[in-house]
Amino acid sequence: MKISEVIELTDEICPPELAEEWDNCGWQVNCGDGEVSEVMTALEITSAVIEEAAAKGANLIITHHPMIFQGIKAIDINTVTGKYVFKLLEKGISVYSCHTDFDKTRGGNNDYLGEAVGLSDIRVLEDGFTRTGELREEMKASEFARMLCKRLNISPRAVRVCGDLDKPVRKAGWCTGAGAEFAKEAAASGCDAFITGDVKYHEARDAAEEGKIVVIDAGHFGTEVSFGENMAKLLSDKAGGKVKVTANKAIADPYGHLL
Repeated sequence: MKISEVIELTDEICPPELAEEWDNCGWQVNCGDGEVSEVMTALEITSAVIEEAAAKGANLIITHHPMIFQGIKAIDINTVTGKYVFKLLEKGISVYSCHTDFDKTRGGNNDYLGEAVGLSDIRVLEDGFTRTGELREEMKASEFARMLCKRLNISPRAVRVCGDLDKPVRKAGWCTGAGAEFAKEAAASGCDAFITGDVKYHEARDAAEEGKIVVIDAGHFGTEVSFGENMAKLLSDKAGGKVKVTANKAIADPYGHLL
């Protein structure tokens, strides 16, 4: 199978027209339309991810996070992005990204999180990112946060709860990655809790003071690292076994914890 054929299947899974205008989905590095030896999926490009792909013999990496967001004026090996580009070209590995289109698409990051947590009656709000769902039974916000950690395999040390830990939760909203801006929309739809990552101090303070909704910051990494396994399965099923697709193992949360 040609690389271009794999990209066509990828675009069927998450149509590019779903992407936000500010986003940079699509090609990050294009080494030409050769035969695919193996496809590897990963949350993002890191040096370890590139080395893993090279060791596997993969010549195409599909990531969630784009490696390049803003235009670059020079390929400088002394910069992080420049080093990545140099290594990828040296090893003949192409990179294609599915970012906000995969967040919105059916079966993408947000649908996956809802299913993993076991929520039902999942609905999409107007922004296209935010989902809402119902818990089978009401529980305290602290209990819901612990269940979330268990279901998503996130360390409780990496999770912050903004608001009343004893607040009863029956309906939850969520937006994977950095989606605190959608918390108010979720609250207006009747959600008791909202899951996302990268919550800023004043967003946390507002949530705690207003008391309408508990915001659970499960981390950008924690809410989106599932992309690798999820996309690998979706693409493998789509290709019908015509190409080998594996999820990377080298990715790790950039944040460490002292305790």
